Amino acid sequence: MGTTAIGASATLTDIPASLSGMIEFDIHLGTGTLGQPIFSVSTPFNGPGTYPMPNGFVPEAAGTYYLEVMTVNTSDSSSYQVPPFVNPELSTTISG
Repeated sequence: MGTTAIGASATLTDIPASLSGMIEFDIHLGTGTLGQPIFSVSTPFNGPGTYPMPNGFVPEAAGTYYLEVMTVNTSDSSSYQVPPFVNPELSTTISG
């Protein structure tokens, strides 16, 4: 396939301005987070704001792909799953 890229951004709100760390974008094959992601990329964050996924994912096969976004390795040892927690809009179906 190679012509459709999946991209995303994460908007962090209601977090301390001093909180920093990494945002992880994980793409899974299917409609949820079962198994290991087939693509994972992280980007740093520093306080509230909107942070884009640094690289788009180009699927090599038709299918349904699910995006999970979370903060990891934060300055206060906390982690957050970035809303929406369960949302059909996070699934993208690529047809061949």
